Amino acid sequence: MANIYIRDMSLTYSGKTFKKSIFKKVNLSLGPTGLIGIIGESGSGKSSLLNMLANYQNCEEGKIEIDIPKDRISVIFQSFNLIDHLNVESNVALPLILSGVNINEAIRAANIKLEEVGISELAKRKINQISGGQQSRVSLARGLILNPKLLLADEPTGSLDKENSIKVMEILQNVSKSNLVLVVTHNEEIAKIYCTEIYRITNCQLVKIYESKRLKFKTSDDNLNLKKRRIKLKENIILALSFLKKRTKKVVMASLFCSLCFALLFMDLNVNKNSSELLNQLSSNQVDYTCVNFVEKRTIDVPNQDMSLVKNVRLSKEKKNAIKLLDHSISYYSSLDSFIIPYTNVLYSSKYLNSKVFMLPCFPEESKISGQLPEEFYEVIVNSSFLQLDSRMHLGSYVKYENDLIVETNYLSRVTKDVLHQSINFKIVGISNEQNVINRPSIYYDYLKMYEYIASTKLENASTIYSYDIYIKDRLSYLSCEDDTLTCFKTIAKVDDPLALSSLIAKNFSDVKISNAGLDLAKSINSLISSLSQIVFLFLFLTLTCSFFLELVFINNLYEEKRTELALYLSFHISHKKFMNLGMGQVLILSLVILIMSCFLFICLSWIGNLILMQMHLPLFFTINVAIEDVVALLLLSFIFSYLSSQIPLKNIYSRELIESLRGE
Repeated sequence: MANIYIRDMSLTYSGKTFKKSIFKKVNLSLGPTGLIGIIGESGSGKSSLLNMLANYQNCEEGKIEIDIPKDRISVIFQSFNLIDHLNVESNVALPLILSGVNINEAIRAANIKLEEVGISELAKRKINQISGGQQSRVSLARGLILNPKLLLADEPTGSLDKENSIKVMEILQNVSKSNLVLVVTHNEEIAKIYCTEIYRITNCQLVKIYESKRLKFKTSDDNLNLKKRRIKLKENIILALSFLKKRTKKVVMASLFCSLCFALLFMDLNVNKNSSELLNQLSSNQVDYTCVNFVEKRTIDVPNQDMSLVKNVRLSKEKKNAIKLLDHSISYYSSLDSFIIPYTNVLYSSKYLNSKVFMLPCFPEESKISGQLPEEFYEVIVNSSFLQLDSRMHLGSYVKYENDLIVETNYLSRVTKDVLHQSINFKIVGISNEQNVINRPSIYYDYLKMYEYIASTKLENASTIYSYDIYIKDRLSYLSCEDDTLTCFKTIAKVDDPLALSSLIAKNFSDVKISNAGLDLAKSINSLISSLSQIVFLFLFLTLTCSFFLELVFINNLYEEKRTELALYLSFHISHKKFMNLGMGQVLILSLVILIMSCFLFICLSWIGNLILMQMHLPLFFTINVAIEDVVALLLLSFIFSYLSSQIPLKNIYSRELIESLRGE
């Protein structure tokens, strides 16, 4: 019974300027066993015939029927096509590994085959450490590892000396006793010694020129029980590692740009995640944190005109009561900004400092300062920016504040004016512990003590005209109105948690604004971070896109270097799905490399960033601790990135033409 039927098979090669017939209406049948020799001139179609029998190539006309499963057909290539980054036993075990056999079992089977071909002592050697004759026998052992029923050998003795040629032919003869072996050779003399039949390719036909007394061998039943299963992940990773370890620099360089982008991306996300907490902490460390300003926006319609005006006034009684429902701890006070100007010049040693300073009310807390709390109205707290205005200033130094103020009093339809001259020698008794985020030289005075001092000032002209004593506290209370210029159109309040109240105000009142130095600073920095974050995110998106294409180019170059190896995998008749799965080992390795490098760069860049922020006296926005969810997210991103950059080139390189790189002449 025949195993191979060739019926009316024709094949032609065509080019732009030529057309050459290789086979014309060839008919042939071959039995289940025997050593069949194929000879012919170079270019006559010997290798093409083997490729068609191996199902690597189709004939143009006719058909070839083979009663043998694809996975029981093996090819021994003319150039051996051994993989240089694998040792001898791994090269031989490769077909079994790709069939899903455990690597240890595959290595044991490989050593048995190496012993059969007489080179078991070379099992651990690298391919470049063995001779050409030995490489030929390694290729032969690999071809026999699946116990093929059809073995196709393309010039197995073409580059060997006589001694090695005899050894190879003896092995093939022994295999042919229970299997069918086709050998392409130029050596007709040696073919007649070992082959049972010899066919010459001449005039586009297969012509039998020799037949020995055919021995009637029986086919063996030693079928391997190979299940249809994919290559195991462990073996996949081992193969990928073996290939990539000689290209470590390329892998690192290709992954570096991507890892840097991922590290910067997670730094950006880290800053956004931690900024709220850090800015809250920054605000709460301000000396004036619990002292806030309230302003109410009032809309006034202009008579006889289709327009309206918006002006700021201090809180009405209704608004005060409504806000107190949101925060029962709140206490309201009158603004002293007309008396203590918020941004003004002060004198030190009888000379004005070279910069204006902020004069801010506060309800001081001992935990926020170094030194002592103010005990008198003239005792103040300053920040480090203020002390930098003059290196001679220190705790115990005095700075002088001067102000001339006209106080108008409108009562009983009569308006009076009092001129007040203020001159206060402020004594520095404390230094704030707040971070010097921006250059904002500030003096903080105790609001309650300052109010007590100013409120006791008598308005002489008003007292004379109204015939009873009138003091500033009267002027700021019942002699004042909502849009009184003396109160600077705002209300002072003491609040336990301004940040929480600020959120509630924003949700419940569109016409009320709450502010202080800490809140304004946090809003400014948060706005800056948001703007920068958007710019950085867009930049990183573009750079990640670029790095993806760079990775594609790198992986494509790797696959081009690996082209012969990939073609060899395909020659073992693995399916398209199995072929695509071969890239998973490389995907996982690249993912791990990107993950490790990204985490390392993230930690290093965060540490450097915090050092810079420390030098600038800014909050440390970069937390070096990497959360588990961040690592998982980074691993997922790395995997997707590596998967796409590996699978796209692999899909493009997959084709039957890939095997053409393995063909002989």
